Amino acid sequence: MMDIEKITSEEEYRKVLQRIDELFNAKKDTPEYEELQHLTDLVDDYEDGLL
Repeated sequence: MMDIEKITSEEEYRKVLQRIDELFNAKKDTPEYEELQHLTDLVDDYEDGLL
């Protein structure tokens, strides 16, 4: 599990995307699914800041 609250660099961004790929098929109502949801929210926030 990644313990991150905000993506602050391209390196972190790439690591989070890699972890999302690993979790992509996580089943609902599991810790992995919750991590996936959290990480996708972080990516959305990071990408919104780049525009």
